[in-house]
This record gives sequence, C-alpha cells and structure tokens, in this order.
Amino acid sequence: MNTSTQILPGIKFIGYVDIDTLPDAPRIDLAALCNMTVGIFTEIHPIDFFGSPDCRASSERVAGQSSETATLKFKSKSILPALSHIGFVITDIEGNNYFIGNQRPPFPTLKVDTIFGSPDGDSAGFDYEIKHTALKSIAKCKI
Repeated sequence: MNTSTQILPGIKFIGYVDIDTLPDAPRIDLAALCNMTVGIFTEIHPIDFFGSPDCRASSERVAGQSSETATLKFKSKSILPALSHIGFVITDIEGNNYFIGNQRPPFPTLKVDTIFGSPDGDSAGFDYEIKHTALKSIAKCKI
C-alpha cells in the first residue's frame, strides 16, 4: 500500500456550490485525473470562516486501485444550507482555485459540530469537516 498526502498552503477563500447547477460535463474526478483544469460555471456562495482552515488530499493505491480522499476542515459562524449535493471551491494564498466534489456519486460528505464556546471568550460557531473520496477528489478549477 502506497500513500501520499498533499496539503494546500494557506486558504484565503472557501465557497460552496449546488452541484446540481453545474453544467452536465465530463466527470470532474476523471478530468482531474488527467490534470485538466475544470470550469465552475455556476454561482459560488462565499463561506465566512475564522481560524486556520485545513485542506489535504491523501492518495492511496491498494491492489492496483487508486483512490484519493480530500478533507477540508474549517470553523464558521454560519450554518450551511442543507443541499443534497454540495461542492466546495477553495482559493489558496497563491490564487490557485480547487474544487472538491463531483456531478455524480460519490458526493462529498459533510460533518458539522456546533461549538458553544466558553464564557471566558472562546469562539462559538460551527466546526465543519468535508470529506470526498474518488479517483481524484480535488481538482484545479477556473471560477
């Protein structure tokens, strides 16, 4: 089993899209596997976040099968809408854009924890963890 991990160098923007509004195009994971940049031609809703978000993609090859899991973690004061198919656009500090998601299953999973904070000033809000596993789970994109 071979595993490698890629970590994005600082995140300055996170937004979400309704995957159902993406144009019907080739699968994003297959395009990313071919090192193609995909176009995100739909409305991107910005997410306000605080702290230091973390995004990493881990590749694994087991018995000749490749898969990649992208994990995006961030804290926000806002609750995300309960869309059935949601994808995420990330911009790093160098201005590179990435997309996590796909038009067809498997879709990203979203875990949210409510943080109440402590009375002495700890932050309150929502702690998000997004995971997506596919042949290639994070794709370079143009927005």
